[in-house]
Amino acid sequence: MFRRLKDSLRNINPFLVIGSVIFLGALLRLFRLSHSNLWFDEAYAVVLISREVFKFTDLFLLFYTLLHQWIFLFGSSEFSLRLLPALFGIGSIPLIYLIGCRLFDKRVGLVSAAILAFSPFQLWYSQEVQPYSASVFFALLVSYFFLRAVESEKAADWWFFAVFFIAGFYIDEFLLLLVPFQAVYLLLRRRHLTKFFCFTVLSLALLSCFKIPTVIRFIDLAKTRGFWVPVPKTFAPLITLENFGFGYNLPNYIYPVSDLFVIVVLISAFFGAKSKPLPRSGLVSCLTGLLVPIAAVFLLSRFYVSIYTDRRFISFSPFYYLILAFGIVSFKPGWIKRFCCLAMFLLASWGNINYFNGFIPVPAMHHIGVQPKKPFKPAVKFIGDNLLAGDIIAHSNSGTMAPFIFYLGGSRAPQYFFTSLLNKDRFAGDYASESGGTVIVEKMPPEFVSGRVWLVCANWERTAELDENAEAVKSWMDRNFKQDMARHSDGIWVFCYLPKE
Repeated sequence: MFRRLKDSLRNINPFLVIGSVIFLGALLRLFRLSHSNLWFDEAYAVVLISREVFKFTDLFLLFYTLLHQWIFLFGSSEFSLRLLPALFGIGSIPLIYLIGCRLFDKRVGLVSAAILAFSPFQLWYSQEVQPYSASVFFALLVSYFFLRAVESEKAADWWFFAVFFIAGFYIDEFLLLLVPFQAVYLLLRRRHLTKFFCFTVLSLALLSCFKIPTVIRFIDLAKTRGFWVPVPKTFAPLITLENFGFGYNLPNYIYPVSDLFVIVVLISAFFGAKSKPLPRSGLVSCLTGLLVPIAAVFLLSRFYVSIYTDRRFISFSPFYYLILAFGIVSFKPGWIKRFCCLAMFLLASWGNINYFNGFIPVPAMHHIGVQPKKPFKPAVKFIGDNLLAGDIIAHSNSGTMAPFIFYLGGSRAPQYFFTSLLNKDRFAGDYASESGGTVIVEKMPPEFVSGRVWLVCANWERTAELDENAEAVKSWMDRNFKQDMARHSDGIWVFCYLPKE
């Protein structure tokens, strides 16, 4: 009976399997797409796009241009906004399958597609109004046409490769770091170096006139003003790979187990590629495409200015999935392959369940810059229902300002960032400038407030505790104004103050 079942499984059409993987990956990305409120980065992007203040030299230009047109066509509900990144996430699944088939074989293509489809890391950014899922899609699209051009030797494929590379560069400047993967693959295959340099190096040299100076200015500005990203610890690249595999949502004790699993799989991949030229070139190229970008940004962040966050490497995560898939397929006993696939599926499902429940059980160093999304709407509704003419809304944490502008509408009341002289958020002025501006409370003129002040206090985490600036601002408001009412809603405090008579 088991032999008959085994034979029937072997005879399943691979297109049916990859179709099922794509379908399940799509369901996962569309499930509860509008459940969470837009958090800071999402709302801030939409507010800027709605005011058309992004410029030709801005980072992620093409994604925000696409999003601007998407909003014009489909509106700005949570579902419609997040549908665009979800579609990019869905489109990445068949692309990694095609790349796996070209670099290795169909089995590797299927396993890598399944890993990407169920990855909690990919799911997170396929349901966020940010350019990261688009970065993955374009990185895969560029890589697919690159591999196709190398094999087909057709000029049309090289042109497609060049066009998508340029488009991808305007989606995410980090896609420039795909060049090491491409160069190593060509060196190992010893083919088409001339065409590669003609279509890649020359087109990127043209692009550098517009975008490279923007990246340099961004890095210099971050160095001059300081940046919120902490300097990465020595083990930060390991955490990046752990998050690629199972995201931010597993208990801390699981990740060492996953590291051991990955080491065993890598050993299997090494022996699987040892005597086979085609898989060997694919494996070495994927390792280059994965590790070189991480190492380059890690060194920049350690010795110049820190821009190291795991999500910025998401374009290169498919190389990790291809390596894992090849290692799993290279195991000789079939039961080991099936066990590895089952283990990865169960761990990914555990992470996805925690993701949908808004639960991040690992320490902050494992999810730098990433927090469970806060429910802003109850606090927004409370203020909106009680808002009077002449009221102003103040925020002591820049993370609440953009969602309030989005959900309440900037026209209903001016919104300000309130800060203490000793607790100044260096970037809040940029955010606040899109509404009322920044106010240093110790220097607030008496005539500034003639009506009520709604003070919104929170921290970046989803807790009831206030951050340092919120404590300082609230203490000053308590001394100089009269508190009328207060309300707490799942990590967001709202205080209403009246001028003292």
